[in-house]
Amino acid sequence: MYEIDYELLLKYIREKDLSYVDLANAAHISRTSLYNVIDGKNCPSHYVAVNLIEALGLTLEDTAAIFYPNIKFKKEIGHEQFTY
Repeated sequence: MYEIDYELLLKYIREKDLSYVDLANAAHISRTSLYNVIDGKNCPSHYVAVNLIEALGLTLEDTAAIFYPNIKFKKEIGHEQFTY
């Protein structure tokens, strides 16, 4: 099952000091879509995830930690860092 780290996502939203309405607008998604992701009701589609990543200015490491929490991430080896 696909899982994301909702707590970490909320941490980055708080760090950017964005309201959910502002984040939804910046990510070009509906408030309902954002609420459903944050509440854990829905996993974000690729479109929603990419727009959230861009709106929050997440790094590759941040993105992996939030959207792929079960994959070990190794910074030192470039884009081949995803291991199972």
